[in-house]
Amino acid sequence: MHQPINLFVAAGLLISLATALPASSIDRVEAILETRQNRNRQSAAGPCADMTIVFARGTTERGNVGTIVGPPFLEAVRQASNGMNVNMQGVEYPADIRGFMRGGDAGGSSRMAGIIKALAEDCPNTGIIISGYSQGAQLMHNAADQLDANTSSRITAAVAFGDPLKGQPVTGVDSSRVIVICHDGDNICEGGSQIRQAHLTYGQDVGKAANFIMKAAAAGRSANAN
Repeated sequence: MHQPINLFVAAGLLISLATALPASSIDRVEAILETRQNRNRQSAAGPCADMTIVFARGTTERGNVGTIVGPPFLEAVRQASNGMNVNMQGVEYPADIRGFMRGGDAGGSSRMAGIIKALAEDCPNTGIIISGYSQGAQLMHNAADQLDANTSSRITAAVAFGDPLKGQPVTGVDSSRVIVICHDGDNICEGGSQIRQAHLTYGQDVGKAANFIMKAAAAGRSANAN
């Protein structure tokens, strides 16, 4: 039976694990993670894709899209999209415990809102997906609060994994275009701060999220055609 881990204890464990590894092993792990994450760093100022996912990773995750949800989520959406050009833009922010306890890092929330605004302005034909995992879901909610109505109307879907703000609407996005994926027994989704096994397995839900996005995109196209 898996015992719950408090977020503060989890941070200490991560530090202990890092110092227990030889330097060469740490370098190799970091290189693998960096390679996996760098390929998902898309610039809002670059060529416009058919669809761009603006994604905020969870607390203590590395890179700008993390590893638990970000990379497999992008791959799942690409597979479900029938050949569409799908990019993911990660949100640069500290992803530390202090930010989580404050309801989501304020700077990261503003940065995410800025990315969404830039995409809406620079890429008028791009479908915009906003998403976050754990503290990243807090950022998603906070960023949505900072958008004007015109920008919010450009959002195809909002996807939250392990959402600490479960039950709260995503401002400006119709509930039919919002999916919140929370596992039974996930204390974070219940407003707590314990990291249980249920909070670490959202990578298994990326296919469900991808299918939801494709249905939302199809519904949006149908509405625009009428």
